[in-house]
Amino acid sequence: MYYEELVDGKWARLAIDGEILIGPTHHIIYFASEKAWHEYPAWARDRRSEIVSRIKTEFCPPAYKHHGG
Repeated sequence: MYYEELVDGKWARLAIDGEILIGPTHHIIYFASEKAWHEYPAWARDRRSEIVSRIKTEFCPPAYKHHGG
């Protein structure tokens, strides 16, 4: 999946890992570790908690589980 945000008038995108599951939880989203997150583009680098929180708000239990966030 992707997280997209308007940055300086252009759409910027982060690839977020995930998979589709069978059962009550239909998806799991894997967030990069804090160390790996520092390799993301500059606009996202120091905003991990904010971005993870936004994703969790939109993709929440019981249909979604989160790992690493």
